[in-house]
Amino acid sequence: HARFLLLDARSPSERAEDERAGRLKGPVLVFFHGHAQRPADARAFTSKLALQCSSGVVVVPVSDTPYGIDEAWRGDRGKEAVLMEVVRFALASHGIEIRGYEPLDAPAARVLGPSENAVDRLIEADLAALGWSHGGILARRFSSSYPASISILGQICPAGYEQGGPWVLMGRFLCEAGRAAWSSDEGRARDKLSSAWGFTSGLVGDFVRSVASGLQDARPEMMLRVGRDILDCSLYTGGGVFGQERLERVAVIFAARDACMNPVRILGAGASPELSPEVEARFWERYFPGALARGTELSLQMLPGGHL
Repeated sequence: HARFLLLDARSPSERAEDERAGRLKGPVLVFFHGHAQRPADARAFTSKLALQCSSGVVVVPVSDTPYGIDEAWRGDRGKEAVLMEVVRFALASHGIEIRGYEPLDAPAARVLGPSENAVDRLIEADLAALGWSHGGILARRFSSSYPASISILGQICPAGYEQGGPWVLMGRFLCEAGRAAWSSDEGRARDKLSSAWGFTSGLVGDFVRSVASGLQDARPEMMLRVGRDILDCSLYTGGGVFGQERLERVAVIFAARDACMNPVRILGAGASPELSPEVEARFWERYFPGALARGTELSLQMLPGGHL
């Protein structure tokens, strides 16, 4: 079960220019949400992405955790194939095709959904993969799996930079959720409630659908897929896991008060937002050795705020 949100901030004249040129003015941003969030969550943020990016187009794909018979394609590995097909389907309805797309060596993935909006004449676009929290791991996996199509990787408060396993991650998440709930950030109550509702409804919805699928297929183990999703969120990406050698740019942003993906703990730096050259060099050598060796444009920042 998968859904998507597509935001197209281009004016009619800009769309006409792109059609004449046969390509967009920049990469389409593919934004991967945090754990259990739905496509329309954080709409204010994704709308700003669409308004400020050079292409004017953002796709937000979300999929339940694959948990089929073939164990090799369960969890986030299966999402790599599923979410790309969702992105291709979404862009085709707006006359856009992905440059350099090559399917994974996976069981064929196809979208079962209305296709009456598809157009015949397609223009080309590269992709930029952006992800928040668990979506940071998905964005990294996505850019590694489709190197001919994705030129930019961006991660915001990303998972994947600490070892510890799912139980440690859940404890840190609960601490951050409690901190956010009791903090006095002005004007953030609506954002907090929206994120909490999105997380709860997304998690419950996925679990209910997993129960229904397990009963339908006589495979009760499918109810474990919610746990598999948490396990994948705790994956450690040190040592150059999911190589990024072909990227043009990588940007990683941590939040100074994030108790879940804590930058002081991860970077070994002080609480100051000014990161020393030594801290930055150590981070890139540990997590992006291929991109560092290639001369990729790299940006590491610690900004004010918490995980949300």
